[in-house]
Amino acid sequence: MHSIVFIFAGLLFLAVAWLGRKTFDQFRANSYKVAGQIVEITKSTQRLDDSTTTFNLPVVEYALDDGRRFRFTGEIDVDQNKLKLGMPVVVLVSQRNPAIAKLDRASKEKVLVLRIFAGLGLAGCAVGAYLFDPADYQLRYLKDPFVLGASAIGLFWLYTRGIPLINTLRAPGAMQYSVNAEEVSEQP
Repeated sequence: MHSIVFIFAGLLFLAVAWLGRKTFDQFRANSYKVAGQIVEITKSTQRLDDSTTTFNLPVVEYALDDGRRFRFTGEIDVDQNKLKLGMPVVVLVSQRNPAIAKLDRASKEKVLVLRIFAGLGLAGCAVGAYLFDPADYQLRYLKDPFVLGASAIGLFWLYTRGIPLINTLRAPGAMQYSVNAEEVSEQP
């Protein structure tokens, strides 16, 4: 029975890696690079149970060819990435909406995380395949009316809700980044 848990967890990690990579690749294919500059550093505090972690995040401003300027808060820590106020950075800007932007450096870090997720997924599936014993699955439990009913309801849900959800996630443009930059006016 443990093998199914490993396989399911591995497939879940692989699905997250696949969807994340698909979203990243779509954004990268539909974006262009512009020069940006760190104009401010803001603190972001995150609490987890009794501990508090503070991150210093860069506020990046970038200009488009038409003269409009946008500003957004980056997703990477200034201290860990050795960024400084006034430092130039590369910004990926969506061709469809110039108010959607990401730091190019942050995008590369996300690829590493997605590769780790894919590796964990493959490892989980491999351990599950190694532990799999067909003798453990003789389907005797299906003679129990409750288990049979719960299995039927689960399959019905998968057919009516799960498969359409998977097809929606697979569609082009389904997973997109959200607007994160605001247009700033000309400053005197």
